[in-house]
Amino acid sequence: MTLHIQNETGFDLAFVRNEIEHGKYNANPPKKISRCETGTFKVGNKTGAKVGPKGSITYQLIYTENIYVELTFYWDHPFSASASTYEVASNPPWFASYCLEPGSPVGHDQEVTYITRLNDYCFDPKEWMRQIAKSKANVKLRELFIPGSHDSGTYNINYYSALTLDYENWIIPLGSIVGASQGWAKAQNNSIIDQLNAGIRYFDLRFSNGIYATAPVTGARFTYIGPDDPIPMIGNPPRPVSNIVRKKVFLCHSFASVEPKTVFNDVKTFIDAHSKEIVFINIQHIYNFSHEDCQIFIQQLHDMLGDKMLQRPTNKTLDLTVKDVLANGKQIILFIDQVHTVNISGKAESGTDFNKTFSDIFESNKFIWSATEFLDNPYPNTCKVSELKTKMLNNISSDTNKFSVLQGIITPDTSFPAKEDIAYQNAITGRYPKTLEELGNEVSPKVIAWVNNEWFDKPINIVIIDWVCTSIMTQVCYMINKYHITENK
Repeated sequence: MTLHIQNETGFDLAFVRNEIEHGKYNANPPKKISRCETGTFKVGNKTGAKVGPKGSITYQLIYTENIYVELTFYWDHPFSASASTYEVASNPPWFASYCLEPGSPVGHDQEVTYITRLNDYCFDPKEWMRQIAKSKANVKLRELFIPGSHDSGTYNINYYSALTLDYENWIIPLGSIVGASQGWAKAQNNSIIDQLNAGIRYFDLRFSNGIYATAPVTGARFTYIGPDDPIPMIGNPPRPVSNIVRKKVFLCHSFASVEPKTVFNDVKTFIDAHSKEIVFINIQHIYNFSHEDCQIFIQQLHDMLGDKMLQRPTNKTLDLTVKDVLANGKQIILFIDQVHTVNISGKAESGTDFNKTFSDIFESNKFIWSATEFLDNPYPNTCKVSELKTKMLNNISSDTNKFSVLQGIITPDTSFPAKEDIAYQNAITGRYPKTLEELGNEVSPKVIAWVNNEWFDKPINIVIIDWVCTSIMTQVCYMINKYHITENK
């Protein structure tokens, strides 16, 4: 009997083990089957035996360093006229599917090909929600595993970016090292439209109502000037006054990235092109927005996206299905969370709930959802990977009346954690990692592996990570969603 493994997974397969229950190998299985190639081996009876060959061989899918996937190929070819069976098992079960050629092998000396591929074989990241809804239109949004990005709008931060009102004290001394502080502020490298096209459906945005036009002095008060006003000068020869802030709204993470219209235009362009995709926007922090500033900002947001934003529920329950949201042409769920006041440079005050701070604006704009009431979004606040895993696991919520966010992020710190942990602020020491890119590319695969290998049967909803587009987050989300929907259909 000749067996072929046709590897269409897109990744190499490495031999792990074999188990022969009856029979023997007439030609040994290959130690490696490269992607797009076919591996062949032969099995047969032991001399004089009246029992046909039966056994299995297991290969590991070389997918990522952290996600461990095994494919086990089974055969049972009875010596008698009984039908033979050939199967492939994937562990975890959602990763791979297979077919046989021929579909029903007959005869004594059989030749069979296992054709294996990943369950994301026809996966389209731009329309994965539509694909899921085709399988089960009444799936609840709270039951979906949704990929998200942390500090989603920071992709345009660079060496020349201005400081914003949310900057923290450590930024100034770190800024003397060329590009160091910007490297710790930039959490994503792809625009919002690129993230949407890559399958990301939850966005964490922060807005600063001002950028520093002159060098700030931490702990001192600052002075606002208009968007086009000249910078005031003093002295002879004249020099710029310190702590001058130009009043203009930017997405921020200590540094200015892009203006709001850039992000919201991206969202509008995407949802117009993909009418079955649902996007979550969490405006998690806004800095120094007066009541009037907030009214202007919300009106601009409404002018761009208003007809696509879903109104918040009138009761405190959350039972929305994909079908419910799309029924009236809605595609966006908008949260606004914390409002911060900044009076002195380098020190933003603790946040207050938007729905309480600007209660009249909240009440008159039904498309604004209260993050306090409808979003469970705990901050792990750790610089250690081991602690991050424990905190994320403890933060998994079974409250079905709130959307739930797991933040798969490390907070850089100047402390020196245990050797097996990764994250501390190393731009000063020159040790690895030196940027959020290096940190994200180290931590994010571990987060995805925890979800995939250990937490897939828990009530996970939204998971956010840094540098999401260099990860396989969306593919894993799709495969787990597809598996659970198929199992519970």
